[in-house]
Order: sequence, then C-alpha cells, then structure tokens
Amino acid sequence: MYWRNHKEALNGQPFGTEPPWVCMIHFTTHPIYLHNYFMGDVTGEMLSKVFKQKYGGDMTDKPKEFGEFLTEQVIKPFWPL
Repeated sequence: MYWRNHKEALNGQPFGTEPPWVCMIHFTTHPIYLHNYFMGDVTGEMLSKVFKQKYGGDMTDKPKEFGEFLTEQVIKPFWPL
C-alpha cells in the first residue's frame, strides 16, 4: 500500500523492498501530515515565483533580499493580527 500511494502521490518509484518506517504514519493514521507537506511545497513555490518576478533572481542567490522580502512583504502585513 505504501509503494502504491508513493507512486500515485509523488510519482515515485520504490527505492527498497520495505517502506521507510518513519513514513508509515503518514499513509495510515495521520494522512493530514502528507497534505501539510504538499501545502508547504506549494507555498514555497509561490514565494519563489513572486520573489523572482520582483527581484529578478533566485532566492538562494539573494538570501538577504529574500529574508527582507519575507519580513516586509509576507510577515509584516499580518503582524500583529
């Protein structure tokens, strides 16, 4: 079941004969954790895309500017609520 879900959700191929023990909870009793990881990936992609449009570079090439972007344009408008 793990490898079937791994292929369907991540388009990944099995990398062993047994699934990693630490991943089992994500597919059995707590699938919301896997959803949270996907949402984190989506959020990261959105932030990266907006940063590239505004600053003309990758966030890993401009870490100081990316930190300022997060602070000033993402976090600060919502703090304090």
